[in-house]
Amino acid sequence: MKSLDWAGKARDDLAAIDAYWCENAPARADDILDRIEAAAEFLLGMPHASSVLDEGPGRKWSVRSTRYILVYRIMEDAIQILRVHHASRDWPGIE
Repeated sequence: MKSLDWAGKARDDLAAIDAYWCENAPARADDILDRIEAAAEFLLGMPHASSVLDEGPGRKWSVRSTRYILVYRIMEDAIQILRVHHASRDWPGIE
């Protein structure tokens, strides 16, 4: 069974997302993080359900009922979450 691995930049993204929501809409902060984590857990069972990125070896998955996108790669023994991006931002793949 694959495990879930959050890369350092993805953890930084989560911390920034949490800080933003805690400051601007505290009642929504836990819900947003729960949805992001649930989306990552879903990918453990369905890693190929998403779109392949135009550049690089990664894939992307939209987090339900949010504007966030998980950028990840499938590894032999893990799903590695590389970044968590907001859909409105211009982001260059998996860097």
